[in-house]
Amino acid sequence: MSYRAAAARLKTGDTAGYARICERAEAAVLKDVPVEQLNDAAWQLSLAPGGARAPDRLAERFAAAFKAAKGPMEKHMYANTLGAVLIRAGRYAEGVQWLERGVAADGDKRLPEDAAFLAIAHRRLGDGAGADVQLAKARKAFGLLSEQPEKWADCVVLELLIAEAAPEQVPYPRLKSPVPPAGE
Repeated sequence: MSYRAAAARLKTGDTAGYARICERAEAAVLKDVPVEQLNDAAWQLSLAPGGARAPDRLAERFAAAFKAAKGPMEKHMYANTLGAVLIRAGRYAEGVQWLERGVAADGDKRLPEDAAFLAIAHRRLGDGAGADVQLAKARKAFGLLSEQPEKWADCVVLELLIAEAAPEQVPYPRLKSPVPPAGE
């Protein structure tokens, strides 16, 4: 199963389907798979709270991947995944550090998911102002992404993360187009 399938399951409220995807993804993580496959599996596990049952194992694998990464974009990719995994494990301060480290490694290029996960972490740490700054960045990115139909899965994930980071601030711009079938 893919990131797109996981996003579709979450968007349609199919938590049982998302749980099945997470079971398969976590099984892959516990094997010695290439880091690219590990990254894909970890993102599937990080899309919603409770996706990973062994987040500490994921964190160990990504710390090693970050050290072995060859370029700034690769370092950013592994650091932001590690940050998301740590946030899902309830290790918010460490998650913030890794997300910021990834952004810094890539010339301060912030991905929309970076901002959304930072907003979640700051909110959980009691830093409402920090969360609001990151939410503004995530919402701006959502607006830009929602104009690109091929980015529907990214929009769905960003929409869910924004809602998680600021449930008291909903409504916010929602994805206009329907989610393609889960098999896509």
